[in-house]
Amino acid sequence: KIHAVFLKAFILSFGVCLKQEKWNDLIPKYEHNRSKRSTELLVLTIDTIRLVANSLSCARTKSISIVLNVSSPYFTQQLLGNLKKSTFFPLLYDASNKGNTKVFPICVQFLSSTGVKIGIVDLIDAVDEPTIEIFANARQLFMDNGLDIYGLTALGVDNTNVNIGNNHSVYSLFKDELPNVLKGNCYSHILPNSVKYAHNELLIDGEKVLISLCYHYLRSAKRVDELKQYYGFYEQDFKVILKHTKLRWLSLYLSIERLVEVFALVKIYFLE
Repeated sequence: KIHAVFLKAFILSFGVCLKQEKWNDLIPKYEHNRSKRSTELLVLTIDTIRLVANSLSCARTKSISIVLNVSSPYFTQQLLGNLKKSTFFPLLYDASNKGNTKVFPICVQFLSSTGVKIGIVDLIDAVDEPTIEIFANARQLFMDNGLDIYGLTALGVDNTNVNIGNNHSVYSLFKDELPNVLKGNCYSHILPNSVKYAHNELLIDGEKVLISLCYHYLRSAKRVDELKQYYGFYEQDFKVILKHTKLRWLSLYLSIERLVEVFALVKIYFLE
């Protein structure tokens, strides 16, 4: 309907201009690839569409309703339709807290005619995350959407006892039903943990250096000001040394990358 309104506005505006001018005036004269008259017509058309667009608006309630009742079901059905054409697929999920609400986004990954696809099939509200409830929700997901559970090849989950423990975990319950299902760990944990354990082979503890360096400046505004003076002397833009803690492993790479960028000036600061 919105596209129809825009098209109607374009036709009306263009028609009025054609009635007032001759066809020859619309032929480009190749000045900047566009004639003066065609530019005027274009500006008038855009201005008309802008006025129509400004009169169209949705409040918060309507916008939420459109997303929940129109867009979301449509794209979910498109995803499920492509998923059913694929023979095998892994299941991925994790708990996410939004305020006092805990939700479980359940995703699938599969190979389509255009490449590897990944998408959210369902978003489940859950007060707690016991093993039985997670397994039951995932199992019900297959039944509600007509998916073949024997097409499940792997579970991509967080490294916790609830998910991949040897005894009474979501993985073990699926394995009782599907003996060939694979255990796929979380990529976001594997990569930082690999870097962390690789640090043990270095001559210095890079993670400890990052933490110490950050707290050296974090607790003193005077030290930060002195460092800024070095940046100004060497005519470089000041860049903050990013904070890293052992619990927030996602910041490890970014902290290392930033330290490499400012290493020369920081080294001069400590040497002098």
